[in-house]
This record gives sequence, structure tokens and C-alpha cells, in this order.
Amino acid sequence: MDAHPPDHPPLDCIQPLSAALQDADCTPTLGGSGLLVAHGLPFPVHDWDLIVNADRASVAPVLDGLGCHWHDATDGHPRFPSQKLIVAAPDSSHTIDVMLRFAVLPEGGTTPVSIPSLRDGTWNGLPLGSLLAWLVAYRLMNRPFKPDAIAAYLRIHGIDAAQRDRLLAEPLPDDLRAELHAFPLRP
Repeated sequence: MDAHPPDHPPLDCIQPLSAALQDADCTPTLGGSGLLVAHGLPFPVHDWDLIVNADRASVAPVLDGLGCHWHDATDGHPRFPSQKLIVAAPDSSHTIDVMLRFAVLPEGGTTPVSIPSLRDGTWNGLPLGSLLAWLVAYRLMNRPFKPDAIAAYLRIHGIDAAQRDRLLAEPLPDDLRAELHAFPLRP
């Protein structure tokens, strides 16, 4: 993957945070717009998103041990049952959103869909999340543009069968299930 463009936040805060979370077995992966940029998809990055398959009790001591300034931004919105911790960069130029056990409740659904931290490569020392998982998240959040850009990328580059199967184990809407089945598999 290419080095980051100069128009996104610096990496000097997220890299040590990601490494410390990895050392604590919290399985962080880069998500959101940062993940898209890592794959060459041109979207603005205003903050970093880390997805973590852990709870606050596991993550808070890591943040405190690094001397991070953070707060719990979990808002209790029924469509987003995840916990969200916001870490401020030391120079206050940007934030890192740490999503704990990221999940989205589909519109009209009754069961949240887990968006797991599935590692799929590295970029600038950061473990990358799964574009397929983020396609699912963005589709469930009804976000414009990003899911279509991801889908176009995945039609060219293919998907990992194990990631697809993990996501298909979730209570996905039928149209999203069909979309996941339509992507070519990577060798």
C-alpha cells in the first residue's frame, strides 16, 4: 500500500496506540475512512477509527498506561450498541475513535450485526481491518458513496472466504447477503 497522503492526520499517535492494544490482545484494526485511504480509495480522513474486539475494562488501562487523554463517547443510540472511546491526539489536531465490539442494528431490525475486527493486511505499521466488514457496516448505516467505492474495489480485488463466512454468520438483510455472495474470492 502507498504511504499516506499529506491531507490526513499524522500517524504518530495511532501507531503506538494500535501497538499497545495489540500487545494487550485487544485485536485493533484500522477502519473507516483511514482504511479506505490505505487501499487507495480517495476519501478525506478527519480522524482515525480503530475497531477493537474487546470491552472498556480491557482497553481503558491501555489508554491510561499510554497517558492518553480520552473520554467515553458511547451515546446509547439504539442503532449503534457499541461502546466508543475518543482519544485526543497530544497536539489536539485530531482524534482516534476506538470502537469497542462495533455493531450496527439494521434499520427495522431487532438484532445488531457485529462488525468484527478482522485483520486484513498492514499499512504503515497499522493492522488493516476488513474492507468487506466495512462494506457491511456502511450499508447498514445507509452511508452514501463509501460502500459503493468499496464494492467496486472488492469486485476487482476479491474477498477472503473466511471473512465472508464470518459476516454471513450475522443477521444480515437478504440483499446484503446476496451482495457478499456475488464478490469473487481471492485465491
